[in-house]
Amino acid sequence: MLSASATIPQIGKKYRNKLQIANSILKAAGSTTGGLSKTKIMYISFLSYAQVKEYFTFLLENKLLNYSDETEKYAPTEMGFNFIKQYEQLTEVVPESVS
Repeated sequence: MLSASATIPQIGKKYRNKLQIANSILKAAGSTTGGLSKTKIMYISFLSYAQVKEYFTFLLENKLLNYSDETEKYAPTEMGFNFIKQYEQLTEVVPESVS
């Protein structure tokens, strides 16, 4: 399981790209067993409500994020965890600070 402190990578630039934001959301959602609420993910990932709506739609449609009606929480799917792993492997080869 991922720790909450590991959810946001330190980025030396002002803006994040779409992959960085998607990774941030998935890592935040996967930081606790059972997932997190949309609001908590929004705060952990430093996103506005408009950004959350856009990215959650994308992540849910592409089956990277799952919503539980029972708990009203979001958690990464297996594909979402694979995305996190592959994203981290990619950033080891090509650091995020490269412009």
